[in-house]
Amino acid sequence: MICIECGRPVNDVYKEFGKAGSGNIRLTRCSHCNQIADKYVEFDFIIVFLDLFLHKAQAYRHLLFNRQEYRDLVLIVYIFFESFMAIILSSFGKGFLILMMIWDYPFSFSTILSIFVLTSNVVSIKGKFS
Repeated sequence: MICIECGRPVNDVYKEFGKAGSGNIRLTRCSHCNQIADKYVEFDFIIVFLDLFLHKAQAYRHLLFNRQEYRDLVLIVYIFFESFMAIILSSFGKGFLILMMIWDYPFSFSTILSIFVLTSNVVSIKGKFS
């Protein structure tokens, strides 16, 4: 198990109190960064899924290292969303260029649109490598 904030190994991400399976847990803190080691333990899967969609590294660390039963699902979701986002972001401006020709927008609008598509691609690439 690892801390989802700093990526360093921790002994456990929570401690269970009371009877086994009672659900009484206390989240542990990482000794290196002093943050909660894995906040996603208490979250529903849909919240984790939304954070995966937003490319949050903590969500990927949670599912890949701290939740072993979801590892294969995470890899499939990761490949699907990376492919999907690459296709959408790389061709995002083409639809607007067609509409620009139909609605007769000025040429400066295409420059602004090209800058928007470029910054979107930079943000998605930056999120992939961070």
